[in-house]
Amino acid sequence: MELTPLGVLIGKVRLWPPADLEQAVSLAEQLAKVHVRRKEHGVCPELVSWIGQANARKLSYLLENTEQIEDRRLRRWMTLAISSSLRPASKWLSGSIIPQIDPDRPPTPIGVHFLRAARQLKRDCEREHEVQWATSLTTIVRGDARKIALPDGLVDAVITSPPYQGMYDYYDVHRLTYLAFGWKRQRQLQIGRTVDIEVDGVAFTPPQLMESWYVDEFRREETLEGRALRDYFDGMAHHFKEIARLIRKDGVLVYALANSFRRGKPFELVEYASGEAFNYPQFSPRRWRPIRYR
Repeated sequence: MELTPLGVLIGKVRLWPPADLEQAVSLAEQLAKVHVRRKEHGVCPELVSWIGQANARKLSYLLENTEQIEDRRLRRWMTLAISSSLRPASKWLSGSIIPQIDPDRPPTPIGVHFLRAARQLKRDCEREHEVQWATSLTTIVRGDARKIALPDGLVDAVITSPPYQGMYDYYDVHRLTYLAFGWKRQRQLQIGRTVDIEVDGVAFTPPQLMESWYVDEFRREETLEGRALRDYFDGMAHHFKEIARLIRKDGVLVYALANSFRRGKPFELVEYASGEAFNYPQFSPRRWRPIRYR
């Protein structure tokens, strides 16, 4: 279950790579070597500001040739290689997750990064498929995990890394990919978003463990931080409710989650998630086993 088109693309490429990876890399090499002389490219101005005019022309050429590939697996594979080449070819500040332009970093040729990404993708796919995966039994569904149209008690296990409130915008950190492919950024659907959150006029009761953060630190609905925290709690509450409906009584629930520090104080997401899960009988403390890594 994946909300973003990029996440779906990655999942499909990893589970169902091209049948001939050598041929895929060979095609990438051919496309990477072509010197594009055209002046027009059709790349949006915002993306051009990141990658420059020369890369915009090369990107347009790569996109056109990728769209013409009939083999779906190969087309997806090439698309992911293009996506992976955008940031290193741009003025994106090195080492930064959030989009920041480095004024002293000129864009480097995207063809070089495209070929490097293709070769790395080949190695990744080869490693993952050394073991015979039962991919015929796998289905990737693009949708909101809070609105899963499945019968009660159908799911054996849920394994996920839930959002870290206010720390990661999955659309923003991949903005170059969304600009390149013209994908819609549905930021309003993200749990943990920190933008475009209106004041909630309905009374809200925060989880007891996080009450001081919402009331004292972030001053309820008066600040964007307060509204973002409330929106996160609401989203996660819907998530837990849906998971509790779907999972079997003897099912398994696994979260990869960590605490952080904010304003010099522990922000205890792990304890919060545990407390929310304990509201449902199937996630009782007797069956919940936190595993901590240093």
